[in-house]
Amino acid sequence: MLHNASSRENKLKINKELIDPQVEPVEDKIHRIVKSSVASIPGVGGVAAEVFNSIVESPMESRKIQWMIEVTDAINMHLVEREHSIEKLIHNDVFITTLLQASQSALRQHSLDKREMLKNAVVNSALDAELFEWKNAIFMNMIERFSVLHMVMLKVANQEKNWFMDAFLKQKGRDKGFKAILISEFPDLQGDLKYASIVWDELYREQLVIEREFDQLGSINGDKKRLTTDIAQEFLAFVSAPKQDA
Repeated sequence: MLHNASSRENKLKINKELIDPQVEPVEDKIHRIVKSSVASIPGVGGVAAEVFNSIVESPMESRKIQWMIEVTDAINMHLVEREHSIEKLIHNDVFITTLLQASQSALRQHSLDKREMLKNAVVNSALDAELFEWKNAIFMNMIERFSVLHMVMLKVANQEKNWFMDAFLKQKGRDKGFKAILISEFPDLQGDLKYASIVWDELYREQLVIEREFDQLGSINGDKKRLTTDIAQEFLAFVSAPKQDA
């Protein structure tokens, strides 16, 4: 009986040991074409092709395999364990579209934070039955466009202000609130917050934060309300790891 249950569980999950794509991806095809072109150059082709291969192919292949393993683990953990059958997922158009978009984007990302958000987006696109396709597309576009600084500022803005005062400021012994947190995360911003100001303006234009002026953030620490809009809170939930069932 236990053997049958174990066999059934293995059949339900995606076997990540089988990760070996049969169809040549576009990026590999381009790589092959470029490599062939370099190799055809008289006198330098062979050496140049090997240099190109060692620089480009290995990191790209490694990144691709790592992404496939990570997203497979996430699907098995959060979806299959919650009785989302593989067959059901295959016929979920929003999930498939998100998976394709996230996979293409992940290959272009070296940021582990961005790859984590993409992985979470794939899982959440299947878990949220009320997530409209158009909203999903908007959120995926935000992941693609936003830098790590965008995301850190948005997450900090989403915290209630008593979190600043009771946790961060007590720990750091400072009283500058929002900007102090940014500088602690990005020391390069010390004495030069103009880029943070640019990012904040972009977040405001995207209707993700409610305070318009970045310069005012240091003087409103007494207000314990979040600085994010409902849209921002939905987006942050979309890119965050799903909560484990109790």
